[in-house]
Amino acid sequence: MIDEVIRLLEDGAWHSFSEIQEKINLPKDLFFKSVQFFKEFDLADIDEKQERVKISSSFLNLTV
Repeated sequence: MIDEVIRLLEDGAWHSFSEIQEKINLPKDLFFKSVQFFKEFDLADIDEKQERVKISSSFLNLTV
């Protein structure tokens, strides 16, 4: 599940929560657990107000 989210975010752009949930067919509760995982380990930038996420630039540099 985490790998699928990373693949969607590897373009470095902002992605809405709903877009990610739809593309990987992930239940809302599991999606928010994965978002919290990314946030906890500083792997992604989370904009909770606009409900969007993008991979952190430091993590992106490690995955490329």
